[in-house]
Amino acid sequence: MSGHLAATVAGYGLLLAVAALWRAATGRGPTPTLLAAVVFLEGVLVVAAVLEVVRLLGGRHAAEPATHAGYLVASVVVLPLALGQRSPRNTPWDATIVGAGLLAAAVVALRLRVTGG
Repeated sequence: MSGHLAATVAGYGLLLAVAALWRAATGRGPTPTLLAAVVFLEGVLVVAAVLEVVRLLGGRHAAEPATHAGYLVASVVVLPLALGQRSPRNTPWDATIVGAGLLAAAVVALRLRVTGG
């Protein structure tokens, strides 16, 4: 993942995490708009992961191949797992889970850049 894309994904993820955690702190669940923004971020992460796999298959070598592969898988798994843990009642805990997933996705995006070389 390029440095600019990693920074953009991490920044966007952190912004959404702050919004989700703010809603949790004020006793509200995530809004449909917030959830749509999380789905958009997941789409960006999937496209970035596919591009990274193409680059790796094209001969580019990661500085830490095993770690990089782990972060690559985590980048596309973390947000769907967080969204899947939400309850149907849309509680503040749901916003907390989504916020935690967004924080993890931001860190994973930055780590992908570091381990990719």
